[in-house]
Amino acid sequence: MAWSAAIPWSVLRPRIASMATRALNSGLWARRLLIGGSPFQGRYPASEVNDGACQEKPVHLNSQTYTASKAASDHLARAWQHTYRVPVLVGNCSNNYGPYRYPEKLIPLTLVNILRGQAIQVYRDGQNVRDWLYVDEHCRALDVILSKGEPGSTYCIGGHNELANIDLVMMLCTLMGELAPQHGVQLPVSPSRELITYVSDGTGASD
Repeated sequence: MAWSAAIPWSVLRPRIASMATRALNSGLWARRLLIGGSPFQGRYPASEVNDGACQEKPVHLNSQTYTASKAASDHLARAWQHTYRVPVLVGNCSNNYGPYRYPEKLIPLTLVNILRGQAIQVYRDGQNVRDWLYVDEHCRALDVILSKGEPGSTYCIGGHNELANIDLVMMLCTLMGELAPQHGVQLPVSPSRELITYVSDGTGASD
């Protein structure tokens, strides 16, 4: 999504949701949960990373327009809670994985490209670290936040599965090389790691 399109929607979506809540409930506020992600907190310096994991921080360190727009929605949601007492909760989660993941994301895109024998594009040296959270675990966490969370609070939902992008891609290549023959699938390129291509312009997967 282009930044010009991302910024208005990312910033306005919590306002629209809060206005709808206010109108529909006539003062009897329904709890609202804004779902964000850990990348929206920005890129952490090496000094802020302990044992491969980023620490929870109350500030946003965004350096990209897309993540900055998402951070703005967090701030706006909290402002509605403070100003209008709308019971807003914010959940910032790690990267999700699981069934029906949007196909442009790193894991499904890598798997599809392996099956098709197409290039697996890895951004720069692939050393960007992401934490991964299974989607069902994320949903359970959201249920707990909605039912027991304190309005005005932000909850970080991690999976404790930190991996550099290149390590994750190499793992997927290995697993596909092992599993494909078991299911009668012949991969166009073997080993699949030969498909890995390093790019510098961010044209690869969006995770």
